[in-house]
Amino acid sequence: MSIQLFTSQEGQTATMYTFILYLSDVFNVPLGTIELHFQEFTRVENENIIEFYCRNRGTVPAVRSLRLIGKRSNTPEDDEVVDSILCRQQARYKLQLLFEPTPEFKLKPIYLQHNPILFEAHHSHWISFEEILECKSTNIRLSNSILNSTHFKWFIENWIDGWIPPWKMIVTDYCEDIDIDDCVNSLILIERNSKLQVHREEKIFNDHHGVTRDIYYCICRPDGTVGEFLVENNNTLMFSLSCEAERNLPSYPKFSWEDDD
Repeated sequence: MSIQLFTSQEGQTATMYTFILYLSDVFNVPLGTIELHFQEFTRVENENIIEFYCRNRGTVPAVRSLRLIGKRSNTPEDDEVVDSILCRQQARYKLQLLFEPTPEFKLKPIYLQHNPILFEAHHSHWISFEEILECKSTNIRLSNSILNSTHFKWFIENWIDGWIPPWKMIVTDYCEDIDIDDCVNSLILIERNSKLQVHREEKIFNDHHGVTRDIYYCICRPDGTVGEFLVENNNTLMFSLSCEAERNLPSYPKFSWEDDD
């Protein structure tokens, strides 16, 4: 399922690339994901790795997924390396950014020009609310975001009023507590939203993180579009939208739970 290669010699990028392609051919398994611990390499080495694995090379396509990992907080020099990597990579399936950039690091459109199906950032303070709204990845996962309750209310109010984002699902935490009941109740009392179909569920349970409280809303608009909002412990939101037909597909994300009985 995976392989890790280590070498004590410098400048072995090309040799390792040839060896990995050979193994892929022997086992008839294409190379799908590269996990790059960029802080272990120089900028030139990182760029060489990206050129070999994350860009189309003649008849050899780029890997579909890139997982970029930093073991420590970025320095300004690390930011420059990350910028170089993200400008070059061509991930179309998953782009996972598991590092903490400096506060000065900014999102560039070129980073997401290939619209990966899944975009994930573990330290997303550098991604603005406006950039989140414009992201065209199908699924978005953001941790340590700058989102607050005002942004949450914007999501619900504008979705109810007809807005459809370019993505299908977003999972993100908030920098402050949010009250989903207060937000939804204030909106459905407005006369123009009286035709909404609203379903609410709540569950409190114990897991390895302690006590968890989930509040789930399924809101169906008159046009048949369904929005599902799940808030966990007042600060983590999962928001998914679809049409009624999509909800019957096996691949459709289910946020609600089955009864324990």
